[in-house]
Amino acid sequence: MESVPLHRCSSADQFEALREAGREFRLLLTLPLATAGILWRLYALCLGESRCRGVVFVVDRDRILFSRLFFLREIMLKLKASGRSVGVWGVPECVLLEILGPWDYTLLRPEMTDPEGPGRCAVSRVGLHGSALMRHCAGCILCKTCEGMGSRQENLVVREFRTVSRLRRKGRDRFFESGNPQMRRRYRAFCDYVDQSDLRYADRYLYFIRNLDFGSPFSQKERFVYHCDYLPPAGYVREGDFLATQSRQKALVERIVRLGETGRVSRLGYSAAVRESEWRESFYLAPGNGKDLSLLDALGPIPHTDPVGELFGGVGMDFYNGTLHTFKVYHLVRREWVMRFAAPLAEATGIDLAALREPLHYYVERLDPSGRRLSHRIDLTYRSEDHPQYEALIDRFGFDAETLTSIRIFGFAFDFEGESLTKINLYFRNVYG
Repeated sequence: MESVPLHRCSSADQFEALREAGREFRLLLTLPLATAGILWRLYALCLGESRCRGVVFVVDRDRILFSRLFFLREIMLKLKASGRSVGVWGVPECVLLEILGPWDYTLLRPEMTDPEGPGRCAVSRVGLHGSALMRHCAGCILCKTCEGMGSRQENLVVREFRTVSRLRRKGRDRFFESGNPQMRRRYRAFCDYVDQSDLRYADRYLYFIRNLDFGSPFSQKERFVYHCDYLPPAGYVREGDFLATQSRQKALVERIVRLGETGRVSRLGYSAAVRESEWRESFYLAPGNGKDLSLLDALGPIPHTDPVGELFGGVGMDFYNGTLHTFKVYHLVRREWVMRFAAPLAEATGIDLAALREPLHYYVERLDPSGRRLSHRIDLTYRSEDHPQYEALIDRFGFDAETLTSIRIFGFAFDFEGESLTKINLYFRNVYG
C-alpha cells in the first residue's frame, strides 16, 4: 500500500479530481484545514471511495494545539478498520502517544506511514537547556528523529501541567467576574463540566470577552462562552442532559440534540451574560458541512439574507430574559471579500487586512425574529503571525504584561449599525485550556 502515491488535498473538489483519475491514491491533509467541516467531509469521502487507500495528516505545529488533536484517534482507528493506511507527521512521538493512548498507539504505530524525504528535524540539546519542554526531552531516546514542539507557547508548556484541572481553573478564574450569584453558579457549573469531561472525545473549553463599547445595545461585560467542538453524534444526549440543567430553553436543547445525533453539527456553543436585571442566553451551532444551510430551517426557520460568503459558518440565537430576541448568521469569507464588499467596515476596523496572513474571517448579520437586520459584524480571526497588525488594538483593551502571556487570543469582532462602529469585542481563553 505504501507505493500508492500521496496527493495533497484540501477540498472536496480536489478529492473528486483524484477520484476521476481512476487510480489508487492516498490523501495528504495538512492540519488545521480551513474548517472542521472540510476535514470530516474528506474523511467521509475517503471511507466511501475504494480507490482512496489511506490518509496522512501533516500537523502544522505552529498553528494548532497538540492537546486539540485528540479527534485523530477515532478517525485513525476507523481508517485502519476499513483497511486503509494512516500516518501523522509533524508531531513528536510522545505527543502521538498522548493522542492515541498506550493501547491504540501500540496497535497503530507499527503500521503507520513514516515521513518521506527530509521532513524530520533534529532537536538541539543546547536549545533544550532551560526550555519549557517536557522534562524528559533532554534524555529522550527519539531525540534524533523528533519533530520538535514548534513555536506555539501553549505547546511548550511542561507536559505534566497540561491535564491538571486546578491549573486550568486558576487561569480561567482570573478572567471572570460577576456580582450576580446566579451567574457565578452557572459559570462554576460549566467549569466543573469541562474539567470532568474526557477531552479525548470532545474539545470542551471556556473563553471570555473584553469589549470596547461605543453605545451598542448588545454589549455585556459579565459574560463567558462555552464551546464543545467535534463531539461525536453519540455524545449529544449527555451534552443535552447537562445543558438542560443550566438553560431555560429546554425545547431548543432537545432540538439541538436531535440535530447533533444526525451529524449535522460540528460545534456547539453556549453563552451566558448579564447586564443589570437583563439576563441573556445564547446558543451557537456550526454546520458539519459549510455548504449545508439546513440548520437555518431546522432551528426556526431562521430568516436570513442570501449567503454572502464562500461557506455558511453557523447560526446564533440570543434569548433575553427567556424570550427570543435576535439571530446571528455567520458567513465564512476571505479577507478579499471583506475588502471588496464591505470596504467601509474593513476600513473602520483600523486593521490593514491586506497585510494579514490569515485568509479566512467572518461576516455576521444580527437579525430580529422578523428578519430585519439590526447590526452586522466583521469578525477577524487572530493568527499569531499577524500580531504586529493588531498590537495597537490589543493595547486599547488594557491587559497588563503578565496577563498577555497567559491568554490565547481567538479574534476580534467589530460590530456596526449601518457603517457606524458600535463596539469591538476581543475573544480570548486561558492559555492552559
